[in-house]
Amino acid sequence: MSAENSHLTIRKDLFEDNLSVPVHFLDIKVNEWLEDSDTLDVECLFATNGEELNSDGYNTIVEVTEPRLGWNKRLGYGHARDLEGGGVGGG
Repeated sequence: MSAENSHLTIRKDLFEDNLSVPVHFLDIKVNEWLEDSDTLDVECLFATNGEELNSDGYNTIVEVTEPRLGWNKRLGYGHARDLEGGGVGGG
């Protein structure tokens, strides 16, 4: 399960089936596939009401920290349908 303080988590049905979810990281402009772990921390910075932010259908801007991979607050696009939790700002 994701880090205890993570505002968003990979949907339970996806991680139970050992599926990963794509995030398009803005720093290197490529998709990376996230797998759930007890150190994964995903924060929602912005979410639309279904409108697409780019041509790949991403509709959420996330900040991802995963110490196992050396990621610290990497910005990227995500799909709201792949994540669950508190929404923008964890509220």
